[in-house]
Amino acid sequence: MNDIPATPKGATATDARFDSSFSSPVYMTQAEAAQYLRISARTLERHRVAGTGPHFCRWGRRILYAVAELDAFVATQTFASTAEADAANDKRGDAA
Repeated sequence: MNDIPATPKGATATDARFDSSFSSPVYMTQAEAAQYLRISARTLERHRVAGTGPHFCRWGRRILYAVAELDAFVATQTFASTAEADAANDKRGDAA
């Protein structure tokens, strides 16, 4: 038997849409991204406007967030101690 999956007529085996090894980024709406980050959609919007939040894509009027960008944003917000977090906030000017 042939182990190569069949491709639709007109598609080539190298066409990324039908290549099983190709993984496209997963995008979330603002509401979904906020839920993923466990913050309110309004807080995420404020971060976007201020330029302090995760990178986003804009398609027309739609704002979408790649899951990889959300994960990268969380990684930048991860600290070993509150002193380290406070120092990062002071550096950014976010101190309360």
